[in-house]
Amino acid sequence: MKSISPSSCSLLVASVLLAISSAPVQACTVCFNGNASQDDVTALNGAIFLMFGVLALVLGSFVAFFVHLARKANQPLPEHVAFMHSINEDDSHSS
Repeated sequence: MKSISPSSCSLLVASVLLAISSAPVQACTVCFNGNASQDDVTALNGAIFLMFGVLALVLGSFVAFFVHLARKANQPLPEHVAFMHSINEDDSHSS
């Protein structure tokens, strides 16, 4: 039977204590009451779309990086690297 490590046991105890002793969460007046002026709604919509834009930029950068890696992996080796590989192969066969 596998025993529980002391670090995971202490993490479990800390999580339970945190869940039990947590204070109630309080929302802002816009979220809680729904009393928002048109300026508040416009500002919140702008902030949400800005965060969507930043998220799209970051995810697009990851996709572009992996596309770059895939294209780079399919390119032939540069001449100096191919030459070094041929020298190393010749040395390994002659030994």
